Amino acid sequence: MRRDCNICYNIGNIFTFRKKKRMRFPVLVNSPLFKGLSDSEIEAMLDDVNYRVRFYHAGAVAALAGEEITSLMVVVSGSVRRDV
Repeated sequence: MRRDCNICYNIGNIFTFRKKKRMRFPVLVNSPLFKGLSDSEIEAMLDDVNYRVRFYHAGAVAALAGEEITSLMVVVSGSVRRDV
């Protein structure tokens, strides 16, 4: 049996190999927001919501003080500094 697949099905003399889907954002597993959820549960949540990934350069402004925020922002990598 092949060892490079995550899931292998033996059907008679025919082997069907299906690679396990990689998680889109593995860092979310360690986030307190998603604590206790498995990779597949997080992936299912991502499949059910409308999300987008945004990239910001160092020093860029993500939101302004007093601005109405209508969505949840999750920092996947890097850090955010609050200036007042």
